[in-house]
Amino acid sequence: MFFMPMYVFGSDNCLRYKYDVDIKVENKDNSDIKIEKSAENLVGKLGYTVSKVSYSYQLLLIPVHVNGGYCVSLRSIDIDLLPAFNVIIDKRLKEKTCAYDVVFKHEQDHVNVYKDVLKNNVDNVRKSVIDATKNLYPVFVEDLSNISKIESEFAKKIETYKSVEQIKEKIKNKIDEENNKIDTRGDDYKIWRCKDFFEEMKDFYGNVAID
Repeated sequence: MFFMPMYVFGSDNCLRYKYDVDIKVENKDNSDIKIEKSAENLVGKLGYTVSKVSYSYQLLLIPVHVNGGYCVSLRSIDIDLLPAFNVIIDKRLKEKTCAYDVVFKHEQDHVNVYKDVLKNNVDNVRKSVIDATKNLYPVFVEDLSNISKIESEFAKKIETYKSVEQIKEKIKNKIDEENNKIDTRGDDYKIWRCKDFFEEMKDFYGNVAID
């Protein structure tokens, strides 16, 4: 911590400048989705999706001049949930074929699960952040040269607060649960019904004919 012990008394005096923090959480619909062919032949699967979400924090801090320095308080916070997806499909599958369409639909369903779970938990994320800010108090500093460090410290405390970590874990578990349903619903059987699949994959499966 960069706050010195001499600030403790001043920090206590800053409590009267604590705000009910304005909090806005948005789930961005313009998800970054990249679709590409694999560099090498995939083994044991025909496609997969790499998903991730970043939490972008924008904090508004209010410095109030007091005797000997400033009380710095958190006034508002905007959080953007920014999901991104990279869909990889086996390079042997040609676009607009039956097999490609089955694999693409499967991976698109994984993307949709991720987006739906985030959308359904926006309010829960906001509630968890509200809990975190209730335990985030103004700090006293002699000058504002370290205002960016104060902002980073506030953001870190919010990110690591118990209720925030719990909702992130809940979101992850729900996504894993829904993804497992997709992976066990029998899409492999649909692939084997595609006649063009055997032609595309004959270098792996041999020249198999379907009547």
